[in-house]
Amino acid sequence: MTHLRPTKKHSKRRQIYSTCLAGCLAIGVSFTSSPVLLGQNPETEYALAAGFYARQQWDLSAEAFELFIADHPGTPQALAAHFFLGEAHVQQNNFAAAYPAYQRYLNLYPEGEFSSRATFRLGECAYRTGNTKAALKTLEAFVADFPNHDLIEYALPYLGELRLKRSEPQLAQAAFEAALKHYPGSNLSNQSRLGLAKSLQSQGSIEDALRLFTFVAAAPDSEFTGQANLQLGVIKFKQNDFDAARNYLRRSMSQNTGALKAEAGYWLSRTEMATDNQAAAVKLIDAMSAFDLPEDLGCMMLFDGAVAATKIEDNATAMRWLAVLRSKYPQHHLADEAALLELNLIQKTGDNRRVVELADAFASNFSDSPHALPIAEMAGRSYYATGDFENTVGTYRRLLEDHPTNFNADGSSLEAAQISADTRKQRATWLYLKSLGHLGLKQYRDAVEELNLADAYNEDAKLSALIDLGLATAYFNDQQFSLAVPRYRSFLANHDATDGSVSPAELTRSACELTICFNELKQWDEVRSGFEIMKSSSDLKRVNETTQYLAEQAFEADQEQLATELYAYMTADHQDQTIQSQGLAGLAWVYMESPSDEATPFFGRLIDQYPDSSFSSKATMAHAKYLESQNDPDGAIEVYSMVANRFDQMPIANVARLRQANLMHRSGGQHNLEQAHHVLKDYLQSSTEKTAADEALYLLGWVMHDQGNAEQALVRFERLIAQFPDSKYWSDAAFRVSQHQLKNGQQDSALALMDQILEHQQSPPEVLSRVRYLKSQIAVADKDWADVADLMKAVIEDDVDEKLTWRAKYWLAESQYQQKLYNQASQGFAAIISANQIERSLGPWVQLRMAQCLGKLQRWDDAGMVANDALHQYGDFENDYQYVFVKARSAEAKGLFEDAEELYTQVIQSANGRQSETAAIAQWRIGEMHFHKEDFKTAIQAYYRVDSLYTFPQWRSAAVLQAGKCQEHLGNWKHAAKLYAQILEKYPDSELAKNASQRLQLVNRLAEKPMQPQRR
Repeated sequence: MTHLRPTKKHSKRRQIYSTCLAGCLAIGVSFTSSPVLLGQNPETEYALAAGFYARQQWDLSAEAFELFIADHPGTPQALAAHFFLGEAHVQQNNFAAAYPAYQRYLNLYPEGEFSSRATFRLGECAYRTGNTKAALKTLEAFVADFPNHDLIEYALPYLGELRLKRSEPQLAQAAFEAALKHYPGSNLSNQSRLGLAKSLQSQGSIEDALRLFTFVAAAPDSEFTGQANLQLGVIKFKQNDFDAARNYLRRSMSQNTGALKAEAGYWLSRTEMATDNQAAAVKLIDAMSAFDLPEDLGCMMLFDGAVAATKIEDNATAMRWLAVLRSKYPQHHLADEAALLELNLIQKTGDNRRVVELADAFASNFSDSPHALPIAEMAGRSYYATGDFENTVGTYRRLLEDHPTNFNADGSSLEAAQISADTRKQRATWLYLKSLGHLGLKQYRDAVEELNLADAYNEDAKLSALIDLGLATAYFNDQQFSLAVPRYRSFLANHDATDGSVSPAELTRSACELTICFNELKQWDEVRSGFEIMKSSSDLKRVNETTQYLAEQAFEADQEQLATELYAYMTADHQDQTIQSQGLAGLAWVYMESPSDEATPFFGRLIDQYPDSSFSSKATMAHAKYLESQNDPDGAIEVYSMVANRFDQMPIANVARLRQANLMHRSGGQHNLEQAHHVLKDYLQSSTEKTAADEALYLLGWVMHDQGNAEQALVRFERLIAQFPDSKYWSDAAFRVSQHQLKNGQQDSALALMDQILEHQQSPPEVLSRVRYLKSQIAVADKDWADVADLMKAVIEDDVDEKLTWRAKYWLAESQYQQKLYNQASQGFAAIISANQIERSLGPWVQLRMAQCLGKLQRWDDAGMVANDALHQYGDFENDYQYVFVKARSAEAKGLFEDAEELYTQVIQSANGRQSETAAIAQWRIGEMHFHKEDFKTAIQAYYRVDSLYTFPQWRSAAVLQAGKCQEHLGNWKHAAKLYAQILEKYPDSELAKNASQRLQLVNRLAEKPMQPQRR
């Protein structure tokens, strides 16, 4: 809409303005001068403002009227100045600034010459700034008080729009109809028709609305034609006339901009979705989502776009939009729907931890959502998938408790059969899923209880098979083998009902565990039948492990024929060599127990293929040592195991176990560590002679440590310390315990134990060095730099571990730096750099300290070069901003102040350093440079930034002091006094407080002197 200008009835006032302007010109006033600099009489100043207004210099006019009102509030012209100030702001579309000007005019002069126009303008400004309530009140008063005013033409469409915003379509209809009736030729007629159409549409008069929208859409292009086409497209979409909708919406997109274009694009995308053109919909939404949209439109667009993206399997785009929706519109009614869709997509990716995270957020934000139940169940499944069985159980316990189904309204028991089918299925599922958590926690009795309840509710064949498997697993692990057997059989007979949700590995496990049940029940014929089922599985590893276990059990039970059949299966040609060797070894034990002529060729094969085999403990042990010496740890481990198992009651068995465990530990890998763990426990629990129990205990501690069970490892080390004080392993075990104590905050205990190690007669040099180094780290934390230096010198002198020695050299140099022995420190850091031996994590610190030492020694050129080289060498160093700071100090020292300021600014703006003390110092240095250049105003700004942006009292107080000195140089004694007083108030303990107090007394005396008036 075109903003109003003063009309013809103001021509007399214009003549006055012109006369005043002519007078101003006659005395040489330049209208191009800034009004701020002029000091004229009221008539001249008002004429000047009016002149700017007449020439449509709106910004100068507004400035001049504001100054006039401020300087001459009681003059007759001031009232008109208020009005024209508002008019000048309106012409610049600054409605927020115009509103108070009109309000002030009407308050001061309600019956004034411009009161009617000011009333309209007040309502218009409220309308334009979104103040619906004030706009409605003011414009209705304008229509009522000035029914014949020419601005009614504008007021009525405004009122209609306001009524539409308040969802009052009948009142809006009346306003738009009145506007069209009284002003049919208005340039706002199409706006009124558009508003009337929307009013009718809201009241259900779709045909009348269509007629009006069509009329407006057919008019020459304007902002209203685009809106009309948009509404036509929406109506046609809702009528399922998608071809027509597509045409209207495409036209609307070409005619509109901003949010209206995006809204048309959104409805066009929905049209594409409705006609199964999902890719086009995704493309449209991707383009429209860049607009700044109202919340409802933006949220719906992202959600529908995500749905469309999933239909073309573009899940990455869908998840991206849903994440934006979740963060940008957390309170929208679609937020929970979006969260559910996002969770489903994330679960498909297998990112169960993320599912749990979002499900927890959902539970907090949407506790009343209808999707809360499926999302809670989804979280439970993800907890289970990540091995968090405690939360698995807790999740389904809460679901079952929060949604009980087993009681009538009067509190009496409700039979499962009386519950609806859907509720029974849901409850059975939750009980089953809860039981899986109990199984994971090895709470087998609880799992059985939940599964039996699930069985009572369940009517689904798929879930029945899974319940059978769960019960069988629980019974098996609880060693209730007779109860497990029928459940395994039922599951294996009906597993097809699970629709492939049970993996082949689970089927194999079931068959294997069923066969083990038969074995435990001594049902040897059933073992054979179970073994036949097992062999059909593709999971050869599990089948072989179970076969070996069954063979050993059969052998121990004197079922030699069955044992022979099982071991023979392991020697088949399709087996790998390891399994064949285990089978042959097993057959060896069988034939040794029952020698016969059949054994002769077999032993020949065993000797040919596995010459390490022996029936003599000493010979076997010697062969194992030979394999160990030949760097064949696997072979040696196997033979040691044979000795330990075959000659269990002889002392040599424990020797074999210890050597076997040592090899397994050195070989590494979780399987080897697990086996070493079992072997060492067998050793320590053995009733036979143990000559190296301290070594076994020490080794068990390290095995547990490498398995990730550090707590239990420490228990073993502590036991060794207590039981074997003379052991050669005592010192290292004590060192490990002291490390743990220190980590857990038991510093006094750790230090006491370290002192014992240092005094222990059998402590090896490498342990002594590690203890000294560990003690030095405590001293570093306590900033006891003299103690750090003493300890590091001892470590360097020991020189038992090159890597540790170089670390010690670093910390020795660091301690010297911290003690301000910069020359010595620089020599130490230089030696480290020259040798190039330090580990990379310390490398950037060495370079930094070297540069800082050089700076402290006033060798700023060298410091800058070191810092510059380090920046290129360690670009990923998180403290790289300190290198930049050194470069800045180097530039400053050379008088390159602009370069220095640029570098200091880089420090201040750096991602890692912006809140650091270094940044505060950099900002302070900028102030110092400007101070010394006598650019005191710029220096003040720099110092103020130190005080306002940083939290370091030393630099804040220094900055405030320097700012005070700048104010002194500028003659601003009172400002300086305030700053010095600020130091005394905020930093009374500062080193600068005394200086501030002295300067405060001085400037207070200077401030009391009379000041000469300054001319403008």
